[in-house]
Amino acid sequence: MFALIALTALFVAAIVLADVVRARMAVLEAESEARRAGRTMLASFEPGLLKYGLFGASVGEAETNLATKALEEAEAKEADGAAFRFFEAGRSSAGTFAVEPLYHLGDHRVFHRQILERMKYIAPIEFGNEVTEKIFQGRSQIAAAKQYAELTQQLQAVVNKREAALDQAWASAQAVAASAGRGSGSMQTLIDRLHVSLDEAEAANREVSKQLNAPAPRAPNGPETQFPHVTVYPPDYFVTYRTGAGTVASMDEALAEARAASADAAKEAALAAAGEDAANLSAARARAAAAAEREAELRSDLRRYVGEWLSARRALESKREQEGNAIRKEEANRRQAAETQLNRRRDNWKDLCTVETMPDYLKLAGPEGLFEKYRAYNEHASAGGIEPEMNADSAESFLTSAFRFTDAIGQLAGELLDETFVNEYAIVHFTYRTVDQQKYSVKLKTNIGDRDSHRLKGQEAEYILYGLPSCHMNLTAMHTELFVLRAGLRTMEELMKPETAAKAVSPWIALLTALAEGAKAANDDVDLLLSGEAVDTPFVPGVTMDYKDHLRLFYLLHSRDESTLSRMQALIELNTGIDLMKRYSALRVRSESSPAMLALPPVRKETEVVVSY
Repeated sequence: MFALIALTALFVAAIVLADVVRARMAVLEAESEARRAGRTMLASFEPGLLKYGLFGASVGEAETNLATKALEEAEAKEADGAAFRFFEAGRSSAGTFAVEPLYHLGDHRVFHRQILERMKYIAPIEFGNEVTEKIFQGRSQIAAAKQYAELTQQLQAVVNKREAALDQAWASAQAVAASAGRGSGSMQTLIDRLHVSLDEAEAANREVSKQLNAPAPRAPNGPETQFPHVTVYPPDYFVTYRTGAGTVASMDEALAEARAASADAAKEAALAAAGEDAANLSAARARAAAAAEREAELRSDLRRYVGEWLSARRALESKREQEGNAIRKEEANRRQAAETQLNRRRDNWKDLCTVETMPDYLKLAGPEGLFEKYRAYNEHASAGGIEPEMNADSAESFLTSAFRFTDAIGQLAGELLDETFVNEYAIVHFTYRTVDQQKYSVKLKTNIGDRDSHRLKGQEAEYILYGLPSCHMNLTAMHTELFVLRAGLRTMEELMKPETAAKAVSPWIALLTALAEGAKAANDDVDLLLSGEAVDTPFVPGVTMDYKDHLRLFYLLHSRDESTLSRMQALIELNTGIDLMKRYSALRVRSESSPAMLALPPVRKETEVVVSY
């Protein structure tokens, strides 16, 4: 009896344990089926997006039924086999899978991740060889040239300050000369004003000497550089200026005292004459005559000295003025030459812009356009356009903008971040201005799909970069920055040549001469780049860059905001007609099972899994 009871208990325990195991195995099989269903649905990804390296599947009732039917057919085939099964999963009779789409390609997080997964395999090879190393090799030379240009500009600013102070000093000196001997009482005020101007001019002159004696920046392995010729006045120039003015002030003071003494003596003689004091009258008149004679002598000496001092100063100022006029004339000529080259723009970039593209831009950039659709979903601020600090109103402002722009790109060229892969994705998978004109051998060929399906042929990458609402505006922006960069590089290259400074008689002439030559070379470079040719890279001998390389550099500068991703998504939908917000990369699949039990009551089990690419 005891043995029977023990065996019965063991038997019941074994059955219960078997039910537990069967329930657990049923759950595991339900999870496996749910994953199979999810993978089946994701396997039906959109082929139209494959050429962009994107994977996304549509999710609907038809796709869910298709996955369910595939699983049922697999189960039926398995059931027809002779394999022994320890349990039946007992999936719900409806055969339903509750499918919930989780993430779609319209989400920047998903879109960005898929771009990185694709481009990490192909972008570093081409990007590293074609761009980063090219501009990175010349980064130290670009930095040295920018520093040299900045020091030259600072030198010119100090020279201008000195010359302005000397102009003020000369005006004060002329006022001192005009006031001498008149007894107006303003002599000391004029002398003080003259000394202030001379102090400013002398301090600026010392700064000019200091900057000229400092070593000029030199690029590694580059030629010796020197600052342009600038006149430095010797210390005695200011000493004699002050000494002469001080002598005029002293003589004017002595004349004022003599004038007062003469007036007193004349008054005394008049009083003596009025009192009919013959004894004192003669002496008083003698003193008055002597005082008047002394006054006349001092006045004559003052006039003579003032004339000589003013004549000597006028000769020096005339020479300084002539030199200044010659320099300003030469600067004006150089500025005109530079601005002539800056204004010499071509129209050969407009050939791709036709009226047929306007409806497509309205679909992209309008208030209800595709860009706004993806921008609003991802909740980011809109951005686009060229660098706001670029100014081409004059040669001087253009020079400053070009150097700043060139240096900014040089600093970014050494960075290889996630943005680099996104940038390369835009250039590889979309068309740009010279995509059909490249005349060099591409080391890495990447399929960008059927270009006939691209609506904005030859301008997509530019639209992604600048985001402006027309072909003309985007290509104008690209053409402008292309010219600014080439002008900056060529100007720096010209400025670092020793003969440029040696031939210049002022810092601005050196800068404007370099700008004129640089802008001329830049215009020729842009013509070659737009024709698909490659041009030399300044400071890096033997290395060339083409339009595509420059496009990459501008992406480094501009594309650090989310608007570029939204513009890519908008272009993909425009080209394919596929709504990326309805193409999913991850699914949540729920399934129910009710395995048959031997002893325990049946229990419905719900399983949930997440499947993604």
